[in-house]
Amino acid sequence: MVGVFRLFVIWIGACTISCNVNPESNESDHSNGIEVAKVQEMKEIERQMSVGDFSSAKQKLLGHFKKYALDKDSITYRFVCEHLGLIYYQSQMADSAIFYWQETEKLNLQFKQTKERAATLSNLGSAYMFKGYYQTAISHFLEARGIFEKLGEQSENYWVNYLNIGVANMELRNYSSAEKYFSAVPDDISVGLKAIKQINLAKLFALQKQSSKFRYWIEEAEKSVANSPYYAPIFKEVLMEFALDFGWRNVLSTHYNSFEEIKGQASVYYDITLCETANYLGLKSPIADLNMLEKEIASEDFITLSAFYQLKAHLYEKSGDYKQAIEQLHESDKYNELLENQKSRQDLLDFTLLSERKDMEIALEQQIEQNELQEQSLRAQVYFILALVFLIVLIIVGAGFLIYKQKNKSKLDEALLQHQAEHLKWVQSQQMDLEQEVKYKNEKLQSVLGTVTKLAILKKQIDGFFKSLDETDTGDSTYKTLLKRLKLDFNSFFNNYQDLAIIANLDGQDTKMVETVKMRFPILNENEQRVLLFIIQKYTSREMATLLSCTEKNIEYYRTQIRRKLEIPKEQNLIDFLDFALKSHN
Repeated sequence: MVGVFRLFVIWIGACTISCNVNPESNESDHSNGIEVAKVQEMKEIERQMSVGDFSSAKQKLLGHFKKYALDKDSITYRFVCEHLGLIYYQSQMADSAIFYWQETEKLNLQFKQTKERAATLSNLGSAYMFKGYYQTAISHFLEARGIFEKLGEQSENYWVNYLNIGVANMELRNYSSAEKYFSAVPDDISVGLKAIKQINLAKLFALQKQSSKFRYWIEEAEKSVANSPYYAPIFKEVLMEFALDFGWRNVLSTHYNSFEEIKGQASVYYDITLCETANYLGLKSPIADLNMLEKEIASEDFITLSAFYQLKAHLYEKSGDYKQAIEQLHESDKYNELLENQKSRQDLLDFTLLSERKDMEIALEQQIEQNELQEQSLRAQVYFILALVFLIVLIIVGAGFLIYKQKNKSKLDEALLQHQAEHLKWVQSQQMDLEQEVKYKNEKLQSVLGTVTKLAILKKQIDGFFKSLDETDTGDSTYKTLLKRLKLDFNSFFNNYQDLAIIANLDGQDTKMVETVKMRFPILNENEQRVLLFIIQKYTSREMATLLSCTEKNIEYYRTQIRRKLEIPKEQNLIDFLDFALKSHN
């Protein structure tokens, strides 16, 4: 039954939200102070979502979330939050959807956007229902319904709320309330709404083991689904699951080919139920490898996991392997127990959320009353101060409760402190190792810099000597040729020393790095290879400039050339890329 519930919630959420997105009017947008560029961007996001390109729309919306919040552009910010909620809800990430829709709700309250608030409350109710917080969901749906009724609006959204309340009551086993809400939905609103209503009524009576009413409503739903094929998978899953429960072999046999048509296209639960149906009818299993099916089940989907192991138990029982059948039944029972525990936790959280919501509503009403009294009389200030004192007392009481609770967790706190102390020791140890490494690097660098400085002085003296010899006019061509060759030999020596400086800075175990770099990156010239070796050793541009006797601008130019020739993206860390490239080469 879990598969039916999930498909139903997604449909309700999409319907509710899509009916309230309306950025079509340029005049309306301008009247609310939105620039033309923002209007165009909002329309582009709408277009991407309409064609199912949620990834691109999400990327744009997240990029603008903080910006619009800081710009105090409440209309655009509301648009961003509302649509991020929709995208996350379509991705079944209900917690994120709730966060963004709560932001939308704050703006609705701030600017008294009544109709928009009804839609947001409906969306929040759908998200809470998806998480299993049915009482909290019902409170949102009822508040949304109240707003619709105040506006005198009974559109499709209004009746969608009725269906939502019915589903939540059905999951809470309040079957009479669920039937009341389902039955109240008119059949002439839309074909899809009529189909969903009938499917849920069929499911409702099946849960109560009323086979005759289930048969009536499932047959009515079959007629409606014929005109609305989008809901055919939901209909087939409900029919197949409860026909198995009632033992309707003829019905299952008649519809089996239809069931098999969407194998692998609906939920995993649907495929498991299809295998159960085939086993019940004595047919060949439609899925050859059940182990592949098991891999598709989410680890927290206890209903589907229980159904899967129950299926395996039936198959083992049919083959006569009763030992394995019992083991699989034990696995199924284990997940049923986990499901009950999960429901208990959800009920507790549901109660907590509902209490918090009521407290928030009470606090909001008190704040409104205080604001009205403050505008009428100075006496409102007294009430405001009393309210603050009351809140302070609550905070003090709450703090006292937290302190009391904290004492009961002393053992846990001690263990946490011990863990933190051990972590601190580890951090200090890492810091000492790092300091030793930095000290070693600095000593090594100072040694190399000293050598380079001496050689630079020597080079300067030799250059002066050659300059004085050039100024001496001997008139001997052989002498000039020898002098020119000697000068080239000295320049070659100092260029080779740059390679020696690099090798001197490498650890003994990394002396082969120079040759490795030359072999791995032959596209780089000698200067770029020298800079690359220093980058690997994590030298700064300034340190490289000193070691290679050039300016920092030269070093930055070499860095740019390395990125361009090796096609390294700007956002990619250069050191990480080189480490990976050299390790993969080795």
